[in-house]
Amino acid sequence: MNIQEIKNRRHFLKELVALSAFSMFGWEPRAAAGEKTLSEQAITEKTRAENTRAENTRAQNTRLEQALNIEPYRGDDPDRGHALRDGNLPDLCKPSNLGKLETSDSADFVIVGGGITGLITAYKLRNYKTVLLEAGNPGGQSSLEERKGLPYSLGAAYFCDLELVNPLLLELGLNPVCSGLRPMDLIFDNREKINLAESKVPKDSRFAKDLFELGKLLKGYNEAGAISVIAGVKPEQSKLDGIRLAEVLTGFGEPFLRFIDRFLLSSICLTAAEISALAGLYLLQDLFETIYAFPGGNGAISKALAARLDEHISRNAFVWSVQVKGDGAEVIYQAQDSIRKITCKHVIIAAPPIVAGRILQGVSNAEKGPLFSFRYGSYLVSNFIYQNESKQFSNFENFNLSDTSAETSLINDFIPSELVLKSTGSYKPSMGSILTVYSPFQPGSQGRSLLFGSDRVELLTQVAHELSDRTGLEMSTIEAVVPTRWGHAMAAPIPGYFRRLENLLYAGRNNPVYTLNHSSLFGVQCLENAYVAAHYGAERALRRLK
Repeated sequence: MNIQEIKNRRHFLKELVALSAFSMFGWEPRAAAGEKTLSEQAITEKTRAENTRAENTRAQNTRLEQALNIEPYRGDDPDRGHALRDGNLPDLCKPSNLGKLETSDSADFVIVGGGITGLITAYKLRNYKTVLLEAGNPGGQSSLEERKGLPYSLGAAYFCDLELVNPLLLELGLNPVCSGLRPMDLIFDNREKINLAESKVPKDSRFAKDLFELGKLLKGYNEAGAISVIAGVKPEQSKLDGIRLAEVLTGFGEPFLRFIDRFLLSSICLTAAEISALAGLYLLQDLFETIYAFPGGNGAISKALAARLDEHISRNAFVWSVQVKGDGAEVIYQAQDSIRKITCKHVIIAAPPIVAGRILQGVSNAEKGPLFSFRYGSYLVSNFIYQNESKQFSNFENFNLSDTSAETSLINDFIPSELVLKSTGSYKPSMGSILTVYSPFQPGSQGRSLLFGSDRVELLTQVAHELSDRTGLEMSTIEAVVPTRWGHAMAAPIPGYFRRLENLLYAGRNNPVYTLNHSSLFGVQCLENAYVAAHYGAERALRRLK
């Protein structure tokens, strides 16, 4: 053994003894001047390894992002919403400084929130001095974008109750595409159409029998189809509101119940085990109704409304406070970097209850307190844009009905965006194909932590892999991915939901200065209840001018 080998061996033994002492007693020898201790060396090596792994992850994500062309998030921007939640208001918006803020404008009516309800309300009040304040772009969950002439939805894709909203659509010059089919027909690729007028139970399969039995069940609960929070929930409806849907859905097979859960998750972010029976029966009726849709979904309605209301809409206007006074209201909002105050005779808050509760000031606890009692589901909408036409999907709904989908899957269902244009003969192969993929999350923090706290590229890559496995479409054929996240998106109609809505409506009914009219406060969140809410809000506002 030569001198150098002896030195190396001594150095090795010295380090071995030191490391043993360090691990057993937390002791380590003093380092010579300019040298690092063994623990410092270990920490340095660990940090270097962690940095290397982080760099590799970033590089991998960059490659994945470039390969899939994952675009920035649309939808909710949590920063200012979380600042409002945490009380981190701009100085001029703090209660002690509100008196220093000069009025920048006045109006007959101010509407807070430019989702579909706020837009319809503003349209009904368009002949007055009405200002609509929207934190982002108008439309909310009823928004659309377009790629190569092919519109796609960022949220709601279709509706079923044409009779209620048709007068508005006619005024807007909109003609929805009638599929002539019900969701259940499309779901089963037209193989198992059920005529509920028939007296005989279909014998094709257990699934078809269950569908037939569900239709009979819904006929027996006829009261679930005519719920009016404004007129008052009937006693028999209140009983259904007090129990869960699963308690009503007895005798059905497991595959059919999985289908029901997938349908409810896409509709309202709940399963049959969680949703109020009244809300669940109301939603399940859509399975037996005709689908009406526009290219790009319900966003086509928002787009048409916004085009007619341009002079009334203030975009990128984040509302920090609504001060209810005896003779009107003051609305404090931020546009760009300036804080502004607008006064009005009546303010209509079309924001979700959780937001309304945080901005509404000057009202009683009975009016404000219940606004914080709701739970919310969240969801991700991923639009996968393919260069070429895909002919293999002819259904509006493509649900994931696997046994473990609820536990392991990020995809609940998807809709081919080109179906509406194909049905009208307006589709061109050069438009390619866009699959609108829905990933709903039940109430709780898991969904929002994924949407706002996790790595966007990693999350969307996981969705892309799953979509490729389910559809057989190669990931290499994806031109771009457009993700949209909705945080506190769907107020969850759990048992007691409609009683809570009645109490809220009653508490604020005698206050002439403000109206809460988010669609979730008038029933299950949907286009139909958005229309009801808008009509109610506009009527109350107009009473202030009499």
